[in-house]
Amino acid sequence: MTSLLLAEDDHDLRDLTTLVLARHGCAVTAVQDGGAARDLVVGGARFDVLVLDLDMPVCTGIDVARAARAAGHTGRIILWTGWNVSVEDPAISDLDVRVLGKQDVSVLRSAVLETGPGLDLEARAG
Repeated sequence: MTSLLLAEDDHDLRDLTTLVLARHGCAVTAVQDGGAARDLVVGGARFDVLVLDLDMPVCTGIDVARAARAAGHTGRIILWTGWNVSVEDPAISDLDVRVLGKQDVSVLRSAVLETGPGLDLEARAG
């Protein structure tokens, strides 16, 4: 089972996304702002995947991604945004993140559940 931290400040979108991902076998921990997400990852909580809204109260998804990498998180980080951002953006180019738009939750679901070289969650968990 994929463990996932979802940080999204839009209540309805957070609930819908949690429901969709849970129905596909993810253990979702959902929080409402960047501060709560940062506190979890810095405090030692472990997740296979972090899905972070780019623009949240308290701190941004980029801030959380930086804190997670500094705390040793080696799993996938997905910045989920309605903004026009790319991985070539200097603010995130060093973070090894994937940027996805919020237009379609099924795209996020696919990105969370994909496996491949360096993404095999079962092998890494063992």
